[in-house]
Amino acid sequence: MNQERLDQLTSGFLISAGQIAYVESAFETAAILESFTDFFRYAIRGGRQETLSNELDIFKKYILFQQVRYNNLIEVELDENISYQSIFIRSMSVIDYFDSLIEKLTDDTILPIKAVLSVRCLEDNLTLCIEFLSNRHKTSTYTKCLDMS
Repeated sequence: MNQERLDQLTSGFLISAGQIAYVESAFETAAILESFTDFFRYAIRGGRQETLSNELDIFKKYILFQQVRYNNLIEVELDENISYQSIFIRSMSVIDYFDSLIEKLTDDTILPIKAVLSVRCLEDNLTLCIEFLSNRHKTSTYTKCLDMS
């Protein structure tokens, strides 16, 4: 089976599972499946330019199912002080970076974790800044320059 067909089957399955959850009044499950379906569709398109605003909308959906995965022990706060509609980045760059940090930190850190994600525009550079606070009260800050090309 080729990758495109596998992607279609997976997407169809997720939609069907979400509909069944809704019919069975499992509304939280339906919301999580819908979030994952939107994330999945976004992820498989890959390799294109996306507005930072759209990337952060999908990031919020990604966080929803990650909170389930980590038993609601991950909390994320987005600093949304500037307009992200006119800023274009490579798709999945925020999500990929955050995901790699979460995997590393959950291996090394006792949960819960609170993350504060902000984006700073300095001249022609766009920098993603993620600050993590754990229940150990240690703060770790990670930054990454986002690819705008």
